[in-house]
Amino acid sequence: MEYIKNEREILIKLRHQFIVRLFYCFKNERKLFFALEYCPGGELFNILLKRRRLSENQAMFYSSQVLLALEYLHENGIVYRDLKPENVVIDAKGSVLTKATRS
Repeated sequence: MEYIKNEREILIKLRHQFIVRLFYCFKNERKLFFALEYCPGGELFNILLKRRRLSENQAMFYSSQVLLALEYLHENGIVYRDLKPENVVIDAKGSVLTKATRS
């Protein structure tokens, strides 16, 4: 439960172009729901599965955006330890959005 509270607090507090935005959350008797920014590009993991590899330009594009998100998190005292392609999603513009949580 503490992990979920931390994640909610972080997502409410932080505003960065490469971090997924939390619009609101709600719960019922059994579950907690997060309404996050829509990311129609899917997960970076699925893109890598489909393409098998990225071009050098694509890799630099995605990795530089992830690096900027990590830099912002570190500036705010947050250590992000769950970085993996499944936690990097692509928005409608083709940019990455990191699902930031405190570990």
